[in-house]
Amino acid sequence: MPHFMIFLHGLVTNMVYNRFAKTYDILMDKSLYPKWKSYVDRVACKQDKLLELACGTGELSVLLEHDYAVIASDISEDMLLLAQEKLTKSEIWQVDMCDLSAFNQIDIITCFADSICYLPDEEHVKCAFHQVYQTLTSDGKYLFDVHSIFQIVEGFAQYTYHHVDEHMVFVWESFEGEDPYSVEHELTCCQELENGTYERYDEIHYQRTYPLELYIQWLKQVGFQRIEVTADFGQSDITDQTTRWFFTCYK
Repeated sequence: MPHFMIFLHGLVTNMVYNRFAKTYDILMDKSLYPKWKSYVDRVACKQDKLLELACGTGELSVLLEHDYAVIASDISEDMLLLAQEKLTKSEIWQVDMCDLSAFNQIDIITCFADSICYLPDEEHVKCAFHQVYQTLTSDGKYLFDVHSIFQIVEGFAQYTYHHVDEHMVFVWESFEGEDPYSVEHELTCCQELENGTYERYDEIHYQRTYPLELYIQWLKQVGFQRIEVTADFGQSDITDQTTRWFFTCYK
């Protein structure tokens, strides 16, 4: 079993997924993980020390640990408990991406699945970028993705998703948030328990993005020398209708 360590300063506790972790693990599109892995492989070297921020339930970490010395981290203990069941070589840490003081000399730091968008405001985003920069080696690389403004404004406009099977009913509805380029996802799940009854729980997830030029400005301010932004897991140039921006940042 992998090393499991609790290390939490709790700066951004609204990111915790709580009971949603198992539902997330079931419903997340598994076809995305090999694409993120390939995105990492483009710039990483075998056996690089890799810190995965916001690793969730560890699906990507499972792929990464075959080629890299992985530290899988997340702020949600529930997510990490599921990750612990899957991982065989990775270290597992519970940590806030706005405080990476426990780590140093990391070759690659990743933060995928739009996890940066869960940070509540631009000061937290700047803090996260600064923490990453300070934690990387002198030639380290930072890979992450975020929702584009197009996705927040157009893609999530009146968005609904429903999943029904014999054990679970899941409803996801998205609404425009109060802040610019923000969205609130209202999640409702009714899940069957072992005794045959159903438990309902509701969660609200807040996400926010920013203009592309602001992300680049903040990354340069903390010290990154070269920043590449692409679409489609690094396979395409960005357009006005790109839904997710992919960043590769070189120290």
